[in-house]
Amino acid sequence: MATLGSRGRYDFDVYGTALAPNPAEGDPLQVFTEFAQRAERYGMDGLLAFYNHFNFHPWAVAATVLQHTKAITPLIALQPNAQAPFTAAKLIWSLATLHQRRIDVNLITGATKEELEQIDEQLGHDERYERATEYMTVVRALLCADEPLVHDGRYYRYRSLRLHSPPGRQWPPRWRMSRSLTPSRSSSLRRRSWVEHGRICGSASASG
Repeated sequence: MATLGSRGRYDFDVYGTALAPNPAEGDPLQVFTEFAQRAERYGMDGLLAFYNHFNFHPWAVAATVLQHTKAITPLIALQPNAQAPFTAAKLIWSLATLHQRRIDVNLITGATKEELEQIDEQLGHDERYERATEYMTVVRALLCADEPLVHDGRYYRYRSLRLHSPPGRQWPPRWRMSRSLTPSRSSSLRRRSWVEHGRICGSASASG
């Protein structure tokens, strides 16, 4: 049963989903801003900025939420096939540092069949999950140490890649990844991706 903490808040975080306004129906910036501020007034902890080919980019939504709220945590849907690990790490560090606030990540492994076909995605379900896990490993490594990264994986290979940014230990992101796996995948991979990757830079952080 949920319990109330010392500040009158429940002992779990409450996240909602950011709106997807249609620019033809009015000022989308105003819609985003009013929705995020209303969510904050009603005590929500974070907002999911989801990813697809039709709506505003989740990083733009996250930046708007950060700019116009005081405490809301953006939960950014991150698609590995749409953004390099280095770019994601740099954006996480940049936004967290600029706004002195944590950036959470919802790592997604799929999309609609139409969108996967548009980008000529050749990986199957299980392979996309493995790529996402490796993607997460690279991003975490870049955020945890400002030193050259050497990585020789199945999907990513780097030689002395460096973020050139102080480690983001003050606001470590919390990672979320879908638990959905085909029966051919073992439960150990599912547990490892969900629990272990809820921690970053050696400090525990709940993965939800």
